Amino acid sequence: MFGKLAKLPLRLAKKMGRKIQASDDAYHADQLKKRGGDTDSSVRKERIPDHELDDLTPDMVVTAESLLEAEVEFLDVRTLKEFREGHIAGAIHMHEIDVMIRLAELPPEGRVVAYDESGEGGMRVARFLRRRGFDDLVALEGGLSAWEAAGGQLEAG
Repeated sequence: MFGKLAKLPLRLAKKMGRKIQASDDAYHADQLKKRGGDTDSSVRKERIPDHELDDLTPDMVVTAESLLEAEVEFLDVRTLKEFREGHIAGAIHMHEIDVMIRLAELPPEGRVVAYDESGEGGMRVARFLRRRGFDDLVALEGGLSAWEAAGGQLEAG
């Protein structure tokens, strides 16, 4: 009897997790539909193959030099602490692990450039969002380090 009682919180947590996931799936399907993306659940739940995470097409990566005077939206995917220490002026902050649940907050129009400190997190986010229908989302090659090296300014706060 005590064994069943001990497992009760785990069962409840699993059940609540499935309900939350189902409501998240419905929400994201609605957001994809608004953006004209594919709402087929088999596509949305498909795991990105490892080989796709290794290779980026040239159109998915931009250099800092090419962005210094460009009109783009920047998406900072670092931690909040890192963001507050310094970020590209006007950047939207959305930690890498929160991107999936905050898709609706991304600008629907215009080029968005994802970045982190080294460029790897920005590339992961760019791949993830490209798979979900964001066609004009790219990664900043070399991340914030490359931005600073190219003479790009940062703001704190």
